[in-house]
Amino acid sequence: MFVLTTTVKGLDQQFALWCMHHLRLFDHIIVWLDDPKEIASHYLPKDTRILTRGGSQIHGSSPLNRLLLRQNANTDEALRLAAAMGARWLCHLDVDELLYPADRHLLESLNTDLAGQIRFLNHEAWPVWEAQNAFLECTTFKLNGKMTFNLYSNGKAMVRCQSSVHAKHAHEFAGFVGEDHQFDGMVVLHYGCPTYSAWLSKYRALGTFSDYWWDDPAQPITLTFHTASRDVVTRCMKEGRYDEAEQFFRSQLLTPDLRRALELEQKIADYRVELGI
Repeated sequence: MFVLTTTVKGLDQQFALWCMHHLRLFDHIIVWLDDPKEIASHYLPKDTRILTRGGSQIHGSSPLNRLLLRQNANTDEALRLAAAMGARWLCHLDVDELLYPADRHLLESLNTDLAGQIRFLNHEAWPVWEAQNAFLECTTFKLNGKMTFNLYSNGKAMVRCQSSVHAKHAHEFAGFVGEDHQFDGMVVLHYGCPTYSAWLSKYRALGTFSDYWWDDPAQPITLTFHTASRDVVTRCMKEGRYDEAEQFFRSQLLTPDLRRALELEQKIADYRVELGI
């Protein structure tokens, strides 16, 4: 049995499509609601394979730090729930990520006794100015290892459910017994900040987080897009004007000339997902 877990806040119609896609791969999805009031949301699919719980309410020094702590706590609890359900594997993904392709046979091929953790490379969606559905409209991706990403590039993982396992962070696990494999037959398509409105909403919510992961000076944030976005949006919120934010985000868009050059260098690829709509 394969189980997927996620922490979510701000449910929308795209979340239902995310669930539909991943129910082709996983037997169950454990959803942790960062806002427990969303249990009544009509965007929450009514499916017996989806288990919904109120998420951990750990508090920390910044919205970013609190999110990281809550994700880990929720994933650790999901490991216990999945094991009690008889699951062999648990994967953690965010709701702006799709495991692709949605081929259950490929997933089952990873179910070997030697593996303790399976890692999937991620590719990053090139943003567009606006989209009704980013999963369908953002189809061009920066390829991992070929380009510098705006956000993370260290993939995501699936782990064998064992009592010794715990979340190391959002991207991998610790305490597993067995080999650590990277599987290139499936990838994570990451739609991080796919549109101007999504980017602005994200960094408004994160606020003025520190320059360090976990607020730990030993772990500096090296993603310049991440900290620059924080600074630009913070200034715009203070000034009440968003010209700088719009200019910053437009600089991230893919121009036709740049696309042609990157295609020749084989640094980008198109992925078109089927979401059953």
